[in-house]
Amino acid sequence: MHKYTIKNLKSFLGREGHGFNIDLYRNGVKVAFVQDMADGGEIRFDWVDHKNTLPMEFPSYNGIKGSKHIEMVPVEEVLLLNHISTIEEYKDGTRSDMDCFVSSLVDDYENEKRNKKKCKNHIMFLSNDGKTYSIKGTYNEANKTFLLTRYPDIVEFINEKYLEKV
Repeated sequence: MHKYTIKNLKSFLGREGHGFNIDLYRNGVKVAFVQDMADGGEIRFDWVDHKNTLPMEFPSYNGIKGSKHIEMVPVEEVLLLNHISTIEEYKDGTRSDMDCFVSSLVDDYENEKRNKKKCKNHIMFLSNDGKTYSIKGTYNEANKTFLLTRYPDIVEFINEKYLEKV
């Protein structure tokens, strides 16, 4: 299974909300430059290797139920669509799923960055009610023990993800 990551995130405010530019990587190799212009349209993928293509079948939107057409698409797009189709919430394997998948990578990246910054001066934890809580303070064993006795439904301390490896 492939691992998709993003780098070089630049976010901005467009006409229809927040947009972004990113580099999309598959297994550590850049495969595309991706843009969401925040103009209400689809996300744009500029594939690094756009000349290496394969035929792929897509649904046609011509009013005939079950109608399909074949397009020549970059190999990396085929790999991404195949990867996405293995994920439960993206069973259609369509190009709109690519938009949602990449947007979720951006959301995860931004949340990770925000949490890492907040963990520097807050203790953050996940409770069994599914909510994330934060308390101003320094994460250490004494505070962890105190919080576990005070709040027994703590499932995970988010700070532990960001502890520096010695």
